[in-house]
Amino acid sequence: MGCRLLLKSRTRRCARWWFGRTRCTVEPPINELGLAGAVRGKVKRTAISYPRAPRPADLVGCNFCPLAPDRPWVADFTRTSQRCRVRYLATCSAYVRYDSRVPNAADSERPPEFVQSLERGLAVIQAFSNEKSPLTLSDVARVTNLTRAAARRFLITLEHLGYVTNDGRWFSLRPSVLKLGYAYLSSFSVANVAQRHLEILSEQTHESCSASVLDGDDIVYVARASTNRIMSINLSIGARLPAYCTSMGRVALAALNEGQLEAYLATIDMQPRTNKTITTVSELREELERVREQGWSLLDQELEQGVRSIAVPLRDGSGRVVASINTSGHAARVSIDSLKEDLLPHLQECAVQIERDLSGYFPDLGH
Repeated sequence: MGCRLLLKSRTRRCARWWFGRTRCTVEPPINELGLAGAVRGKVKRTAISYPRAPRPADLVGCNFCPLAPDRPWVADFTRTSQRCRVRYLATCSAYVRYDSRVPNAADSERPPEFVQSLERGLAVIQAFSNEKSPLTLSDVARVTNLTRAAARRFLITLEHLGYVTNDGRWFSLRPSVLKLGYAYLSSFSVANVAQRHLEILSEQTHESCSASVLDGDDIVYVARASTNRIMSINLSIGARLPAYCTSMGRVALAALNEGQLEAYLATIDMQPRTNKTITTVSELREELERVREQGWSLLDQELEQGVRSIAVPLRDGSGRVVASINTSGHAARVSIDSLKEDLLPHLQECAVQIERDLSGYFPDLGH
């Protein structure tokens, strides 16, 4: 924890009074937050306290650090309780690490029923997609901003449920974790319908074809038909790519309403993937306006050097964009003119066929 509790007492009775008070003020947040604390003997001693718990009357008015409603707080300098003559010293390094994530609007909008432990468990699973697997306990704690003790409990739980395997040091996901994604894909008719049409399109064009949906700042691949001419990027169902530098992503972004688009542009961090990647809001805004007008998006080596792609939207019966499909090829084989003149007509026809078949799932869907 990095916290030290120094106790000095003239009498054992006074010390016992403080230990009881310490347990009252310390153990609730330790158990709730999964913090280890400093343990000496059978008593958990740490400087972390709890706003709603009782504490010595002469310490109530001390400003240890800024208090937030229902938030644990940490003493960051020395204070003395005259009631029991107990002096303790603490630092707040551990709490800073625990709460290092910058608060955002979504945090304040969480409903009272929000289950934070579930959020943390999912964050542990997602850590394996953000980092190279396998991971050590320290790796998981670092990526998720959890303490090692909390990360260990989540990993042991996931291992017991069959989602994680452990060889004593390294943790990695097991294939059963795919059940979580397949539950969505099996219920998502666009993925089911698009897959067979993309396979036909790939046979016609001899290029890789994909379908994706917008999820936050990324696109998520929900269907894909790949050729043997492969890019260095390993793409499969469930893969995520930034929306701003992909053809399917720009189709999806161009379909957002003004408020949604402004919210996206206000937070997105556009890093250059190649020397051709659009990295400014003004350029991206202009490109999205062009996509909106022409009805398709062409990407020339912005995601990966040597790879070009073109994408069109998939719409429901009301005209709302629900997904997008694309075809991609290597720049050495596929020119920009070839993308627009040869591949785009096939891609647009494929979109029509998918939308038509989707009307069988939803009577009001299709043209």
